[in-house]
Amino acid sequence: GQLLHARQPLGCSHGVRGYLVRPWRFNYGTNFKGVLMADLNIYGPIGGFEEDSISTKSFNDMMASVESDEDLTVHINSPGGSVWDGIAIYDTLVSHAGTVDVVIQGVAASIASIIAMAGDKITMAQSSRFMIHNPMGPSAIAWGTSEDLREAAKETLKVAALLDSIRDSLAGVYAARSGQSQKKVLAWMGEETYFTAADAVKNGFADGVRANKKLAAASYEQPMSVAVEDMDELCRIACFTAELKLRSQYVGVRGSAGALRLAKCQLDEMERSI
Repeated sequence: GQLLHARQPLGCSHGVRGYLVRPWRFNYGTNFKGVLMADLNIYGPIGGFEEDSISTKSFNDMMASVESDEDLTVHINSPGGSVWDGIAIYDTLVSHAGTVDVVIQGVAASIASIIAMAGDKITMAQSSRFMIHNPMGPSAIAWGTSEDLREAAKETLKVAALLDSIRDSLAGVYAARSGQSQKKVLAWMGEETYFTAADAVKNGFADGVRANKKLAAASYEQPMSVAVEDMDELCRIACFTAELKLRSQYVGVRGSAGALRLAKCQLDEMERSI
């Protein structure tokens, strides 16, 4: 049969190498219940002939080191690839007795987004993307007699019918996991739709978003933008800033009321001079 690949998404190349965690290099951790969990990384194209592609066989080699009821965390960053390999990997995860948590990092595109649907819980990094589209396959290119061309056309129509069947099967997977209608999913697939993490959660393709890291709260006010005419003025502003920091130190400091009033007057005078 034909080796069908889902269409390569915009901006991705199978020439970009990925990697997977080999059975002897599993990462182990514990979930919030203290249960041992294995981490599996799907980083790279699905199927194909690249050295570090993730095929059905290489994935099953990884799974051979996992207990049948062991909880898994599957990290995905993949542009997609072979439909057949992707469906087989998806089915392997669905059949796994333990809990499967999927974390999408970067992108889960094409058939990789189908693999993500196997998760009992699906979390997307805030900046990641989730993409679905219609599968693609080869057409018969012929040169010869009229009979040769008719035979090539017949073979092309067979492939087209197979692609329609696969498209409907994939749409069924998306619809079942997301709760969306198959008609709506097919429309998204036909348009090659990219979802942000928030949109994926909104439409049922993910369950949560892992937020980007934020700047830690500062213990002091953020600096203001100030137009400076010359170095003398800059020095005065720097001096004033240092004195303003001293102002806060007077709060709660022991001392006479007169001393505190004098310090405040000095600072106020400096502030007026700037």
